[in-house]
Amino acid sequence: MHRLQVICDIKAENERPAAIVKLRMEQAGYVLENGLYLLGAESLGSLLQFVFKSQLLAGEQIDFDNYHFVDLSGGGGSTHNTAHILYDAARPPLNAQVDEESAAKLAALDLTSSPTPSEIHIHDLLTIHTQSNRLEKLPWHFARLRSLNTTNISNNKFRKFRIILTKIETLRDLDISMELLADIWKMKSLERLIIVGNQVSEFPDQAAELVNLRVLDTKRKQISDLTLICILPQIYSLSADHDWVHALDLVLGPDMHTLVASRNDIIQLSLVSGPMSNPPYSLSELDLFYVKLSFLDNLVFIQLFSLRNLKLDHNSIRSIPDSLGDLKWLATSSLS
Repeated sequence: MHRLQVICDIKAENERPAAIVKLRMEQAGYVLENGLYLLGAESLGSLLQFVFKSQLLAGEQIDFDNYHFVDLSGGGGSTHNTAHILYDAARPPLNAQVDEESAAKLAALDLTSSPTPSEIHIHDLLTIHTQSNRLEKLPWHFARLRSLNTTNISNNKFRKFRIILTKIETLRDLDISMELLADIWKMKSLERLIIVGNQVSEFPDQAAELVNLRVLDTKRKQISDLTLICILPQIYSLSADHDWVHALDLVLGPDMHTLVASRNDIIQLSLVSGPMSNPPYSLSELDLFYVKLSFLDNLVFIQLFSLRNLKLDHNSIRSIPDSLGDLKWLATSSLS
């Protein structure tokens, strides 16, 4: 099971744990009337995790030699390198000395819960993670990362969508959970997008421009209609659990393989044809765990003949359609 883990680095005196818990639960779609019991056995650990760490890292010297990946996550201090990574020296320095030859080989940099550099001169970075850093804006140099393929900027404090992201033509994998989206739908190069817990109630028409998108994780939103995403020409996997879907009208794109829509209030399941949705369907995994289905339409499953894994636990289904017995590729099904 996917867990939304939020690492909270409490520094300011006015940052109260109870207020953070309340905010995260609201972002996840919970309201006061739900009660804590809806979180189940996993309790609050499924939503967030508090991490406390020392800030006493000033003056520590770290030498890197022939590295490919550098993990500075959770460092607590800031990092300063006068050669290729220029950090904000106004904060207590954690000195990372990087020689010119080694810097050229750096492919990934993880700055999770650590101060983000004010300037990065390693233009060939493929991956950079800078989530949980209280950033209000992205450093200007992000647009100069000409080889950047993957970035995670989730759980910061952006006041508006960072248009600078749309200028990175090489970007394929983006996690912008808990943030504003706005012009993200213009990023046609994206192949994997994670937008967990964002305050979004519907997909705009511009989302149809994500023609290369393969994987979308859109958990914990007020989304009620998944049609626009399901028919994207390249979409392969869609995770939409803990949303507000009531009627799941399956309009499946030609490459749709996995659909997770568990923990929604789904009372109706249907299969609808469309311009990009015609049999044979390639859907192989369907997860409708803990929804509110009481009836399974025989005509739906007779067309899902590629189905291999079906999860229908914790529903109120009164009878099993005969068409399930005709799914020759079905390997696992659970209906407890």
